[in-house]
Amino acid sequence: MATLGVIPARGGSKRFPGKNIALFRNRPLIAWTILAAKRAKSVDLVAVTTEDNEIAAIAQQYGAEVLTRPGCLAQDDVQNDEVSLYSLMQLRHERNISPNTIVL
Repeated sequence: MATLGVIPARGGSKRFPGKNIALFRNRPLIAWTILAAKRAKSVDLVAVTTEDNEIAAIAQQYGAEVLTRPGCLAQDDVQNDEVSLYSLMQLRHERNISPNTIVL
């Protein structure tokens, strides 16, 4: 696989609780991001990484792979590179997928 699109979507937003599942024009916000990533011709696989079951269900509904991450990687101070690296390791070890490029 050439390019993996990773969408980090944690459930615990302090400024806007539930922002990823909030509706905008009759769709959850996370759905808009997933659909845009799926339309990108350069992205071969779209994966949402989350610790939240509701976000995971929406991600699956809109055609994204779901990578469940531990709560320690869903805190305010966690950097996206940590989340991306964890996602990459998950794909390699659990699904035997090794992308050449990661798009965040």
